[in-house]
Amino acid sequence: MTQRHSDRYAVTYIPSSTQDPCARQPGLCSVVCTTYNHAKYARAAIESIVAQDYRPLEIIVIDDGSTDDNVAVIEAALSESDVQSTLITQQNTANIAGNVNRALAAATGDFVLPTSLDDLLLPGCISSKMPLMLEDHCLVMVGNSTMSEMDMSGKITRAEVRNPVFGHETASCHDLLEIEFATAGAFFMQGTVLRADCVEAIGGYDEDIAGDDLILRTKLWKYLVADPTLRCVFLQEPGFVYRKHGENLHRNTLRWSAPTEVVHQLG
Repeated sequence: MTQRHSDRYAVTYIPSSTQDPCARQPGLCSVVCTTYNHAKYARAAIESIVAQDYRPLEIIVIDDGSTDDNVAVIEAALSESDVQSTLITQQNTANIAGNVNRALAAATGDFVLPTSLDDLLLPGCISSKMPLMLEDHCLVMVGNSTMSEMDMSGKITRAEVRNPVFGHETASCHDLLEIEFATAGAFFMQGTVLRADCVEAIGGYDEDIAGDDLILRTKLWKYLVADPTLRCVFLQEPGFVYRKHGENLHRNTLRWSAPTEVVHQLG
């Protein structure tokens, strides 16, 4: 076990016996999960990831200083799975973008998929996308133009919700950028598979923007427009279920403090 200290972070690493944490693993999809006070939902979310029929797979979870039993629920769910996993715990920051970036930095896959532990991945969310990306190295992202919605009890309230990109699944990146400008929300990043090197190339999430994928999507479109050899595509079937409840993380943007994070690698 090693420990690194800086002016902002005190990070404890518990080395995994199965991997080099600095290496990108070909074909591995890293599911990157943000979470805060999701004790009621986290187990179901993790089980929906473990149940995916794509392997190799890893789960990276960053808990933003939960005050409920979220961490204990996550630890139990991860320990019961056969999926390689890393749990990062820290003091509360309320900086969703920064949290995603820290989780992305811990990911070791060539591919990443962001989600939140109050949502669920639908069956086939990953396996419907990975063959396309493995076959075409110019394809840097596969998302979904629809999603499902559920209430806080887990009941599906809307089986298909169309995002603004619906009907434009194979549009040019220039046209997708125009859709983003027109709607300020072309699609949800949850359930989207991206190449990790592309996310790194655009600098990840903008940490000055609290809880919004707008800047990441805009940077992504501009990156693709600048290189005509690269492309993305959307699938019409839903890839994830968005849980609507009064504690959605994006509703609370005033939870700020200096973070202290601890990393536990499991499995």
